[in-house]
Amino acid sequence: MQQSIVMQSVLDKLKIFTAILSVLIIAWSPFIGGPRLFAVLAAIVGFFYFVRKEWSLIRTNEERFLLYSFIAILIPTTISLIAPYSRESVIKVIVLVFIFYFCAIGITHSLKNRNTRELFEKGITVIACFWVFDALIQYAVGVDIIGVPLSGDGRVVGMFGDNLRYAAILPAILPIALWWLMKKYQFAAVTLYFASLFTVFASGYRAGWVMMAIVGIGFFVHLQIKHKRLVFLAFLILAILLASASPIVVRKFEATFDSLPTTTKQFNSILTGRIHIWSTALNMFSECPLAGVGVGAFDDAYGEYCAPNDPFGPNGARGRIANHAHQLYISLLAEAGIPGLLGFIAVVLYSIKRWYSLNISRKVIVQPYAWSLIAIIFPVNAQPILFLSWWFPVVIVVFSIFVGLIFSSETSRVSNSSGL
Repeated sequence: MQQSIVMQSVLDKLKIFTAILSVLIIAWSPFIGGPRLFAVLAAIVGFFYFVRKEWSLIRTNEERFLLYSFIAILIPTTISLIAPYSRESVIKVIVLVFIFYFCAIGITHSLKNRNTRELFEKGITVIACFWVFDALIQYAVGVDIIGVPLSGDGRVVGMFGDNLRYAAILPAILPIALWWLMKKYQFAAVTLYFASLFTVFASGYRAGWVMMAIVGIGFFVHLQIKHKRLVFLAFLILAILLASASPIVVRKFEATFDSLPTTTKQFNSILTGRIHIWSTALNMFSECPLAGVGVGAFDDAYGEYCAPNDPFGPNGARGRIANHAHQLYISLLAEAGIPGLLGFIAVVLYSIKRWYSLNISRKVIVQPYAWSLIAIIFPVNAQPILFLSWWFPVVIVVFSIFVGLIFSSETSRVSNSSGL
C-alpha cells in the first residue's frame, strides 16, 4: 500500500515535470539547440509510462489514434529509404519519429489532466507575452532585451536572431495564451492579440500574417460583445502604427495587396520566387511519386531537378539552395511521395471528424489547440511540419495535448463571464 502511494506521488510529479518540459520546448526555441533536449526528456517520460504500462499501444482510443498517427508518418518515411538521395537524412528522421512518438506519449498522458494543463497554459501565456513585449522593444529601439537586433533589412525577429521563426511559432502557440486570458482578462487578451499581430506583420513573414488572421477569426468569434468593440478600435490604431513599419515590410504589403497579379511572373514576384521552388518540388514528385526524393533530402536533390535559370539552384542568383519546399503539402509530395501526403491527410481528416463529434462542453476545452492546429496546417503554411527539427517539436506539443483532449471525458467549467 505504501509503495503504491509513493509510486502515485512519483507519477503526479512526472506529470508536472512534463508540463514544464512542454513549456520549455516552446520557450527554448530561440536558443542554441532549440527544443531538442526538452523533447528528448519528454520522450524519456513517455518511455517510462510505456514500460510502467501507464500507456499501452492500442488499449484506449487516444493510444490507438496516437499510434496510427505516427505510423502514418513512419511508413512513408521508411518507404523513402528507397529514394535516390540522402538515406542518412531519412534514417535520422526515422529515429526522430520514434523519439517524438514517446515524447507525444509523455505529453498526451500528462497534460490531459486539468491541473497540469493549467500549469502549461499559464507558462505558454507568460512566454507569448514576453516574446511580444521583447519584439516590441526590438521594433522601438532596434535591439531586443538580450541584444538581438532587427534583421539587416529591418524585420522584427524577436529573440530568434537571423531567421523568421518568431513569426511562425508565435501564431502557433498564441491561441493557447489567448484562450487562457479570455477566461478572466478579455481586455488583456485583446491587447495581446493586436500586439502580436503588429509584431508578426513587422516581421514581413506573410505566412505568419495568414496564421494570425486564422487565429484572429477564432478569437473574435469567442469574444463578448462589449470587447468586440475594442477590436475595431484596435484595428484603427494598428493601421496607423503599420504605416510606420519598416520599408521592406511596407513594400511586401503593397506588393501583396496593391493589385491583383495577372501573370505567373507577377505571382512569382509576390511570392518571392516560391513558384521556382514549387516547380522543382513537383518535378521531384513526378520523378519519384511513390517514395519522393527522400525525407529530409530536399536540398540534396534540388540541383538535379531545378531549371537552369532557377535563382535557388546551385548557381542561382540567391546564392543558396532552397532547403525545403516552403509549402507543407508540396513538401510532403516531394520528399515522401503520395503515401506521405495521404498519411498526413488521413490524420487531419480523422482529427476533424473526432472534433465535430464532441459535445459543446468538450469543444470549449479543445478550442485553443484546434485553432493552433488549423493555423499550422492551413495550406499557405510555408513550413513542412514533419521535417524540421525546430518546428516539429512545437507541433508535437500542440497535437499531443489535442489528442488527449478529444478523447477525454472532461467537461468545461468555464463561466459565462468568459464569453465562450
